[in-house]
Amino acid sequence: GRYIVFNRYIDVCENELWAKDLLENREFKLVERAGFYGGAAWSPDGNQLAFSNVSGCSGQQQTSRCRNISAVSFLLAKTRPQIPRELLACEQGNYGAINWLTNEKIAFVDSYARQGKVKSLSIDSGLVSVLYADKAYIPRAMSYSLRNKKLVITLHDRMQNTSLVF
Repeated sequence: GRYIVFNRYIDVCENELWAKDLLENREFKLVERAGFYGGAAWSPDGNQLAFSNVSGCSGQQQTSRCRNISAVSFLLAKTRPQIPRELLACEQGNYGAINWLTNEKIAFVDSYARQGKVKSLSIDSGLVSVLYADKAYIPRAMSYSLRNKKLVITLHDRMQNTSLVF
């Protein structure tokens, strides 16, 4: 509750990740270079931040459909901006809606070719597995409750009707 992490936009598809210390009323930049970063998710222990990172973007708001999953150490970034480390290269994916399940496991939505699946990534092994998939629905967002050990997924069907799945 002491820090807030946010995106500071520089251009149409260029931003930086910043944090604000609410006790000291001080802001600091978390990433060394501007990029096109998604919203950041805190690891349960508060030591890491994971986020999507678009590998290419033009000034026309046309992003490449390829978003990596990257992370920075929050503890190191508090002292100086960091170069994000890539956790999962997009190759044929489009990763977003990043959520930490444990300090070593991340859940995310892979919306490649409009065939959305919720997957998990084990950071230590690099193993990716499917947590949820339904051909009738496309996952858009999700949130994980560490206390309840439950993941809630916001889904849309082809008519854009919204559902929640736990």
